[in-house]
Amino acid sequence: MKVLVAEDDIDVAKAFAKTIRGMGHDVMIVHNGREAVEVASHNKVDLVILDLVMPQLTGLGFLEEAHKKGWLKCPVIVISAFRSTDLAELPNIDTVLTKPVEQRELQAAVKQLMPTSK
Repeated sequence: MKVLVAEDDIDVAKAFAKTIRGMGHDVMIVHNGREAVEVASHNKVDLVILDLVMPQLTGLGFLEEAHKKGWLKCPVIVISAFRSTDLAELPNIDTVLTKPVEQRELQAAVKQLMPTSK
C-alpha cells in the first residue's frame, strides 16, 4: 500500500517513512503542501500523513483543495504541534496526532486505518 508523508521537517519525514516502511508499505515523501497536492492528486494513495504547518500550502489548505475537487479518497492522519479536538471534526481527517509523535503512536494510527499493516 502507498503512504504519502507530507512533512517539511526532513528528519521527521525520514523517521515517519522508516516506521511505515517497516510496516510493509511504500512511502512517498514531500516537504510542502503544493507537492502534496501534486502527488496525491496524480497517484493512488492509500493513506496520507499530513503536517499542518508547511510552506507553500498548509495542511488545511491541502485538505480544503482535496475536499473541493474530490480527489482524496483515503484516510488522513494529521500531525500537529497544537492540541485541538476541533481538528478531528474537519472533513477528511481521520486521526490527529500531536507532535512529538512516538513511533508506537504512529504505528497504532496506521494499523487502525490500514488493517493489513504488519
